[in-house]
Amino acid sequence: DAAQLESVAKRYAAVFATAPQPGQLGGAPHFDVATGNTPIRFTTAAGLAQLLPGVPATARPQPCFAALFFRTASVAATQEVLRANGVPCIAVPQGLAVAPGQDHGVALVFGE
Repeated sequence: DAAQLESVAKRYAAVFATAPQPGQLGGAPHFDVATGNTPIRFTTAAGLAQLLPGVPATARPQPCFAALFFRTASVAATQEVLRANGVPCIAVPQGLAVAPGQDHGVALVFGE
């Protein structure tokens, strides 16, 4: 729910001396935390499905997910490194994603 997401986002935002910015992903709430060049987006399973189509959401005690966005010089080279190290990844509109089940509820998104 939005209040729970906002509570989680506020704790992370405090680290960066900022305030979470609310938004919607196809009707699902999300909160963005500005960190400099790697924003964090907190959302629900429904929001994750809108943000990263095809990336599975695992069952969690709290229905909160986060997506960390990284800029890379080459999505293809990043994909090679991830696959060579046994890390499953999925092509998404923003580039490449590692599902949150691989990283404790945090999806890693790599784009150029």
